[in-house]
Amino acid sequence: MRPLTPLRARPPRSALLAGAAGLLALAALTTSCSGPNGVTLGTDWKGSEDFTLSRIGGQLAVVGINPEKHRAEPLTVVPAQGDDDDTLAPQIAHLANGKWLLAVGRKGGKPDRLYVLDAKNRAVGRQAAVEEAAHGIVASAHYLAGVPGQADSGDGGHSSVLVGDGADLRRTVRTVRVDGTVSQAAGGTDSDKLCVTQDEGKGRSRRTRVLSLDLATGRTDRVIPFTGGTQAQTVACRGGRPVVGTPAAGRSGVVSMERRHDMDVVRAVGGRVDQLAVDGGTVAAAVFHGGKEILVTFDTATGHRTAQVTLPGLTDAAQVVRTRAGWLVVSPQDGAAVVRDGAAGSAGPDDVRHISLPGQFLAAS
Repeated sequence: MRPLTPLRARPPRSALLAGAAGLLALAALTTSCSGPNGVTLGTDWKGSEDFTLSRIGGQLAVVGINPEKHRAEPLTVVPAQGDDDDTLAPQIAHLANGKWLLAVGRKGGKPDRLYVLDAKNRAVGRQAAVEEAAHGIVASAHYLAGVPGQADSGDGGHSSVLVGDGADLRRTVRTVRVDGTVSQAAGGTDSDKLCVTQDEGKGRSRRTRVLSLDLATGRTDRVIPFTGGTQAQTVACRGGRPVVGTPAAGRSGVVSMERRHDMDVVRAVGGRVDQLAVDGGTVAAAVFHGGKEILVTFDTATGHRTAQVTLPGLTDAAQVVRTRAGWLVVSPQDGAAVVRDGAAGSAGPDDVRHISLPGQFLAAS
């Protein structure tokens, strides 16, 4: 249910997936060892509830985060290839089957190289290639959506969302055409819906739309227009119901949630909504205001705020996800923080624990 940032620009539309079946290479890691270029690999696969990608010692590493023990460590290194494009950020997505999909860009507009991370079996293996830059990977209950970052050239300004079979990554099921350019997209393994935002223009002339797409049928369930030049900064998707984060004029820093009949809107007065997540009956928003990052939670049924916690040391957020230890917030610059369930207000040192991330952060799911 996590928004996609950033969406990649891409060449004209072609098929989403192609190549050989199954894992082409499999590397099992069961003990602490030294990887390529001396990268020291950890062993905490079982305790890691979340995975991110970092550059460590010049290598692309998968970092496992254990929120309960408040630590993160590289667990495996993705094999480097001569045509890897380091100027394109890699991507990682959590699939409905519990595995994780990694996409690594290639030079010259070649298909992205895909890898599947199987944390249960402590393995990473190469999968079929994508026949174009993987511009944006979003998983649903049964599908994998490839979301473009720009409209198709020569196709009347449409964007083609390519829908792959989640059980067979070689197979493209259908193409969903969306008018205009996609700004943000989010899915979730609780449904086969995709929530999409589109922003065009600036200021009061800005036109923003929110769409709910059904990946199972290829239909657009609904199109919701925003008014008054409102910007959609981020989006989450709850069973096909969009949750959109927007700024609001003012300085107070008040964060609120408005329930509408067709979507939920989280507003930050004088602030920036960095990330949204939905878990059961709770919406969580990571918001930057007054030089600091805060985590605010809301009841999905009423829209009432249930908690607000300052995250010391964090100034942005690339991911918010619920874990056994509480809410985990991952920052691309400042590491991560885990917020204990029940923490609120001026939380103490035991309520919010900081986690240092190794290497240079590249991507979160």
